[in-house]
Amino acid sequence: MTFLKEGAESEACIHRPFIAVRYRGKTATFLWTSSPETLLRSSVDLKVRAEWDELLWLAETLNLPVKGNLIVFPSLDTYNRMLIYACVRKTLRSPKKARKLAYLILDLNSWEAFYWASCIRERWWRHRSVRRLYRIAKAFKTMFELE
Repeated sequence: MTFLKEGAESEACIHRPFIAVRYRGKTATFLWTSSPETLLRSSVDLKVRAEWDELLWLAETLNLPVKGNLIVFPSLDTYNRMLIYACVRKTLRSPKKARKLAYLILDLNSWEAFYWASCIRERWWRHRSVRRLYRIAKAFKTMFELE
């Protein structure tokens, strides 16, 4: 058993989850796992077609590090915002509304972002289908007047 002095931190005691978006082809995969080496099916929070340029713009706006085809998140709040954007963006055709969505995502408070991201994750885990997320996306668009 190891004891730490008061106020001292040990790197061995700190375990942060690996939170990232991996982009391959035209698909963005949202991952949340204990380490990047152990990616399981249950590690995937969402898998959706998305434009890499839009995700990069949002990542740069949120000051997120980008490593090749991977966007790494230091906190769950920024991850939730990106998850909501990717899910709802798929249902928008107009570039003007997509821009409005991006700025809306940036203006959400952390509780709203957490709520909507939780709804998306739960539906994804249950059905593993993007089509099943359309109702949540529609509810989000109606709530924030994007339609």
